Amino acid sequence: MSYRFIPQLTDEDIRQKQLEGLRYTVRQAWNSPQYRAKLEACGLKPDDITSLDDLRRLPTCDVEDLREGYPLPLLCVPPRDVARIHASSGTTGKRKILAYTQRDIDTFSLQIARCFELAGFTPEDRMQLAVGYGLWTAGAGFQAGSERLGMLTVPVGPGNLEMHLQLLQDLGATGFTATASMALLLAEEVERADLRGKIKLKRMVCGSETRSEKMRLAIESEPGKGSEFIVDLCFALSGQKVEPKPLPQLEGLRALVADDDTDTCLSVSTMLSKIGMRPEWTISGREAVIRTRYAMEQGDEFSVYIIDWLIPDMNGIEVVRQIRKVIGKNCPIIILTAYDWADIEEEARAAGVTAFCEKPLFLSELRKVLAEPFCAEPAPESSQPNAADLKGKKLLLVEDNALNRELAQEILKEAGFAVDTAEDGEIAVRKMKQAVPGQYDLILMDIQMPKMDGYEATRQIRALPDAAKADIPIFAMTANAFEEDRQNALKAGMDGHIAKPLDIPHLLQVLADVLKS
Repeated sequence: MSYRFIPQLTDEDIRQKQLEGLRYTVRQAWNSPQYRAKLEACGLKPDDITSLDDLRRLPTCDVEDLREGYPLPLLCVPPRDVARIHASSGTTGKRKILAYTQRDIDTFSLQIARCFELAGFTPEDRMQLAVGYGLWTAGAGFQAGSERLGMLTVPVGPGNLEMHLQLLQDLGATGFTATASMALLLAEEVERADLRGKIKLKRMVCGSETRSEKMRLAIESEPGKGSEFIVDLCFALSGQKVEPKPLPQLEGLRALVADDDTDTCLSVSTMLSKIGMRPEWTISGREAVIRTRYAMEQGDEFSVYIIDWLIPDMNGIEVVRQIRKVIGKNCPIIILTAYDWADIEEEARAAGVTAFCEKPLFLSELRKVLAEPFCAEPAPESSQPNAADLKGKKLLLVEDNALNRELAQEILKEAGFAVDTAEDGEIAVRKMKQAVPGQYDLILMDIQMPKMDGYEATRQIRALPDAAKADIPIFAMTANAFEEDRQNALKAGMDGHIAKPLDIPHLLQVLADVLKS
């Protein structure tokens, strides 16, 4: 496939452009007093950069460097060349001001256009945007990239779900750009309103929330062919609605959600309503504290708080401190974040945080984290598989994604398995045909693979004339985790279904149980 915005380069061309870019970057950095001081401390000048290996010699910068020269730190061009300012939320101190030249803006739009093109969009598509505008960077960049690709662009912005749904029908957008949380909320509403046959949406591009175990991103790149970005987001397609069970202990209790993202507030509030609570929400940390005081004065207190870690007007942890001063120690307060909370966990716990939840938040996780403090659904005692049950067992791992294959292989090896791999269903079937007796004890089979999918590979293995080979335990390992997918796996002859991203203790326990039987 040929691309308009992605150059076709040889390996040598790429290395040469990388070197040119590195040298240009260091020359630009030399114009900043802060950068220059860091370079001089390392004994470096721009002309010292002669190869890509010199990247190892360069100093690093951190958030303190951005704060040191506020409001325009690290500026490498004359102020008159700055065409636009963007900034961070400022929740952890001073806002980090980001200065853009016109060249930066053009580069930004080009990169986003490349991303859209890699996602399969063309000028014939129509793009509807649900990302934020203003001081934050995201919306403007996505709009510029969409327009640069040549798509009809509808910049609606975040929130306004009803408007989004109406415009999707009226204007026929085939693409949609949003946070993952907003995308999930939109999918729910499309299903609820039975709009699947009334909209033309084909692809969603999600950004602005960091990658997590629930949003696994794989990147495959090959010189001369481009790159492929794969994001696993689970959407129900079966048409069979599973109504969540209310938690009797939470029935009628008030909950307060505080997050500067309206979509997140709406999404979490909807989930809380489904489990029987009375949710309220605000986009202001300070307002959350005021509402808490008022609720206490009225004798109708909130029983649960869900607070975003990064709220522009008040750091989420400070919000928790202020609320704890009003309500005391007993009420659960949950921090909601798209980021790794390891660095703040100690401070957050000291402030009074009860638990952490990762964005995008799913109903099952919310139920689980709320059940514990209210003793609503005590978790069953988990038993870890005996290492002796797994050690030396021989497993065939069938997975086409190299990154997923490597990660799963390492996990299984650490558990004691002897692991062999296959890159697709055809190879798996061939390996089983050629296998000597006892070569494999179990197969973990991905579903969506090129050449031959997991279902067909399973059917062919079950049809082998050697009964010992045909009866080998086979488990589906897939991100398609709905009941329909489980049933399809069983119909194909599989013994069970393990959802991605992998719950490692659950995976090992399932494998141990089947190997003991």
